[in-house]
Amino acid sequence: MEFNRDQAQIIIEKGIQKENPILVEIESKDLLSAYGIPVHSTMEYTPELSFKSSCTLRRLAWSLDMPMTKAIEKVFEYLPEILDNKKICQACRDRSKCSDCEFNFQARIHDENERR
Repeated sequence: MEFNRDQAQIIIEKGIQKENPILVEIESKDLLSAYGIPVHSTMEYTPELSFKSSCTLRRLAWSLDMPMTKAIEKVFEYLPEILDNKKICQACRDRSKCSDCEFNFQARIHDENERR
């Protein structure tokens, strides 16, 4: 197990200096990682929707009779069916998740064959 005490100290000092000295999720995970404790990775940020997009999503959710969080998942499930998968794969900056990516056509074919 590797420790990075310098990194841990920086995270702690920044946390103490905040007006509300509570670490947010990513800071907490960074601190655990600095002490060699494995953590489940998350996105660095959660994108915010514009007011217009939020209204559109709300209407979509109403029509599907489901919460907005579920409705947006349905949208993301549908996107690989209508977008240029090859173009998306070529522009991708994270090759570590290709086997799980919905835009990876070969992985989708493999998953569909396994379900049969």
